[in-house]
Amino acid sequence: MEQLQSNWLEAKAASQAELEAQIAVVNARLDRYTSSITQHDYALAIASGVLCGAIDSLYVGELKVTQQDIDVAHRQVNNIVENFANKAGFEAEAGKRAHLKDHVEFLEQKFKVAQDSVYVNNTTHISHKDHHLADLAHHPTPVGLMSAIVVQFLRVGTFVNREGKWFFVPVDNTPQEFAKNIAAAWMPAIVAGLLNWLVTLAKDNLEKRDPEMPEALWKLVRLIASTPLLMEVLGVATKWFGHLMSDVAGSKQTAGGGMGIPGVFMSLLYEVAALPGINKTGLLQVLDDFYKSPDYKFNLRKELAYVEAAEKQMLPVALNELFVRTFYFVRRLQKELNGKTTFDDVNWKAVLPFNNRTVDQMITVSSLTFSFADTADAAVRSAIESGGNFVLFSGKFACRFNYVGAGRAVVAVGKELSNEKKEAQLIHEKRFLVEAKTQVDIELIIAYRAELEKLVTAYIAEKLETVQTGFFVIDQAIAEDDIDKFLQGNRYIQEAFGKQEVQFSTQAEFDEFMDSDEALKL
Repeated sequence: MEQLQSNWLEAKAASQAELEAQIAVVNARLDRYTSSITQHDYALAIASGVLCGAIDSLYVGELKVTQQDIDVAHRQVNNIVENFANKAGFEAEAGKRAHLKDHVEFLEQKFKVAQDSVYVNNTTHISHKDHHLADLAHHPTPVGLMSAIVVQFLRVGTFVNREGKWFFVPVDNTPQEFAKNIAAAWMPAIVAGLLNWLVTLAKDNLEKRDPEMPEALWKLVRLIASTPLLMEVLGVATKWFGHLMSDVAGSKQTAGGGMGIPGVFMSLLYEVAALPGINKTGLLQVLDDFYKSPDYKFNLRKELAYVEAAEKQMLPVALNELFVRTFYFVRRLQKELNGKTTFDDVNWKAVLPFNNRTVDQMITVSSLTFSFADTADAAVRSAIESGGNFVLFSGKFACRFNYVGAGRAVVAVGKELSNEKKEAQLIHEKRFLVEAKTQVDIELIIAYRAELEKLVTAYIAEKLETVQTGFFVIDQAIAEDDIDKFLQGNRYIQEAFGKQEVQFSTQAEFDEFMDSDEALKL
């Protein structure tokens, strides 16, 4: 029974130590999401946002894209297409100078895709002018790559027309062609699945003999086993990217012109507008018109021109970020160095302006202040310059608004919400661990109390006989008026309770003690 009790106490003590270690880990993580922002931090963040808003108003001004900027973007894209074709194996005919259309024709032949023309002669209401926008596999986005993978493994193209209707169009003309292509696409996946199954069997058998087999080794083996599938996916991605390069500068008939492909931002916006519920708002029609209209023709080449112009808007946003993080660093370093003569004792984790909640909140405040100042400035200037004309005001406002700053503010707010959620989760986790540890502590206290009571009872029982003998001798001494016997009984009682040395036990020793200078020891 005592051995079981000892084992139980050891297990509880181990559980207590484990819970303490887990609480320490949660506290360390909680430090990352606990804010120590002060009024001075708020003031500096607001001042930075206002200052950078003034820089944006005075230096950046309107977002302007000229025809010259668009022409430069076209030439850049053309050069990129030619260089890509050269690296992909293009060679000009002997004695002839290669033109852009020759590079485009080479890429069209080398990187053909199955869904490129399936929109023709069907009821999708998609034209040759907007089929690159409607075909999600022609988007230079992750959704575009996923759509290309769907084409490869399911043999269907994914289209969304301007009315918001989704179409999944088969890319094979006959059942025999479908069966042949689907078998070729899925064979690497089947092989990879079998190899991974064999790896799992081997791992289970070997771990029974040697449980210490390194996990990194098995991850490497699984990666090798998955190579057929990975190579197939990589091939799809390569063909997808190569086909986009063949379309970005137009077709071989319209090289340097044509419709091109939608840019990253246009593609992302179109994908969001195609979501159920949003696809009935008419936004897809606006985007479709904006993409294929001769007046706008907002493809990737034109989008690049606007991106380059928007880089100018990044300057005040970057300065705002730099100012806030510098303010934080200087103030925290000054606080850490207070009363110190060297940098040895500086807690750099609390000084560096990254990966902590306080600087995240300062960035949020400064970004929102900057965006508010920029919006107010754009609205006031646009109202003055438009003279009350709402259409002119809208255009002026759209040109003056800092989109980069607004995007940074959205990201900062999103991160702050995420930090708040993580802090709440960690506080809940810490509370759960503290309650569990408290329960263990209570159980240990109760167990130790019971053990102490048992020890005290055993101790008293052990000494009880000696104490009773002492009192019996004292009773006799009183009855017989024998002082020596009284002192002897007193000695029994003192020794029973741990008295190691008694100063006197007889009348003679007492008299001798009284005549000496020795102090009385209780």
